[in-house]
Amino acid sequence: MRVEQVASTSPNLDRLRPGTVLVAARVNGRRVPLNPTTLIEEPDLLDYRAYNRFLERQDLLYQALSQGRLEVVDADGRRILLRAAPTPWSPALGYALGTLPMGGWRC
Repeated sequence: MRVEQVASTSPNLDRLRPGTVLVAARVNGRRVPLNPTTLIEEPDLLDYRAYNRFLERQDLLYQALSQGRLEVVDADGRRILLRAAPTPWSPALGYALGTLPMGGWRC
């Protein structure tokens, strides 16, 4: 996942830069890949095994985001601790990633 922009009001303005490639999140000691399957808009198109893996990853990401922070790993292996702010509306957190639109990371 490539960071396209960081909002000027973001709590992560000093932590992320446009162009940074995020490859994974770390939640409770587990690595969660940040790839098209993790962020797919239509998970019902996945086979059962991939769908179950999708749900497991979404649950882990939701746990981290609901605590107000998410540790991510960039393409260089650098760990970045992001702060997550609740959004006023997000259906099922957009599969637990309502604050992360498909076109880029809104942090």
